[in-house]
Amino acid sequence: MLALAYHANLRRTRLITRGSNTYGPNQFPEKIVPLFITNLLDDRRVPVYGDGLQIRNWLYVDDHARAVLHVLDHGVPGGIYNAAVDPR
Repeated sequence: MLALAYHANLRRTRLITRGSNTYGPNQFPEKIVPLFITNLLDDRRVPVYGDGLQIRNWLYVDDHARAVLHVLDHGVPGGIYNAAVDPR
């Protein structure tokens, strides 16, 4: 909202990106993707939160970076862009 206010009131060029849950190298081991991988490799249970029916969209860090670069090159000032993988 702050970036949009700057764009609207001060005529500052702003582009907003909203990325999905991002994963990739050097992620903290307690985060869900590395935790699941290490637990499965160690033949341990993976944590299930709630009833286990929740769905998340995951985006690899390189794809996220490419999406941001695409918005920088082709975005419209004041635009808002969602970066996600189509779950289909």
